[in-house]
Amino acid sequence: MLSEIIKNKIEVNANQMEKNNFFFVRNRKGGLNKKNVQDYLQNVHYLLLQTEPNLKLAMSVSEQRGESDLASFFAEKILEEEGHDQWARNDLKMNGVENLEIRIDQVNCHMKEMVEYTKEMIKKDPRHMICYMTFSEYFTVYVGPRMLDDLENKCGIKKESMTAIGNHIELDKEHIQDDFEIIDQFVDGFLPREECLESLDKFNDYIDKFFTEIAEGTKYEQPSRSVERPAEFTPAP
Repeated sequence: MLSEIIKNKIEVNANQMEKNNFFFVRNRKGGLNKKNVQDYLQNVHYLLLQTEPNLKLAMSVSEQRGESDLASFFAEKILEEEGHDQWARNDLKMNGVENLEIRIDQVNCHMKEMVEYTKEMIKKDPRHMICYMTFSEYFTVYVGPRMLDDLENKCGIKKESMTAIGNHIELDKEHIQDDFEIIDQFVDGFLPREECLESLDKFNDYIDKFFTEIAEGTKYEQPSRSVERPAEFTPAP
């Protein structure tokens, strides 16, 4: 089944990333500092703000294609994901960031490229959003606990200040099996397997490069402007 192939692929890639990526190596050795964590959380905040518009795009494309069941699935996911970006905002405050306005020059180029790639793939077939969500959620559940343990025990970054990851671990581990069942229901047999697996490799490559550059403290010299939120977005209290 496609879900088993995807699950195995995510695990193999995640294991390699944990072993070799500079971010995870430094984390295990206690080498990440507060600025690394701030940079990481600013990018997580940016990424979480893209979830709602991407789900709405996937729902819209599904409706245009006459796939009502798929559109209903995305409509339900929109409600489930509401307010998750507030976790990242709270984490940023706890880690000493006072200005929570996202500037485009603060966003890692590989993170931006992944967001743009995801949008283009959704336009091609909204099922790619399911592939992305499965990758994102299972990667977090699989890697996140060890990452947070090392941040706290080796680098002194408390788990209480990393709720954007911790809360997602707790939520997603309860329904990750549902994600794989959705893959078999909506993706397998509809989206070519090679295309799905290729998109997973792209997501993994973007994240791998992102983590490396966060650990290196790489800067991006780009015109400074704010990242716009969806027009109907209202921050959670």
